[in-house]
Amino acid sequence: MSTALTVSRGTRPNYQANPATRETRAVRWLLLALGLGFFGLFLLLPLVAVFTEALRKGWEVYFASLADDARAGRSTSRRWPTRRRCRP
Repeated sequence: MSTALTVSRGTRPNYQANPATRETRAVRWLLLALGLGFFGLFLLLPLVAVFTEALRKGWEVYFASLADDARAGRSTSRRWPTRRRCRP
């Protein structure tokens, strides 16, 4: 017989029967807080720093640089360079 958790229709599974989910509420909240803190520190904080530095002079400068690219004929989306065939 398999050790998988079996659930009959209309009942909720007993998660306390599994030793991996028997942590106290405080430990679960601590692990959640640590995970969210890691997410904020290593993902969100650098992202905020990049955007604040990029937009330090304001949205007007950002939109003006996009308009300058359009007037110069440069695309704002960079594509991989296409391979050209050389004729012998």
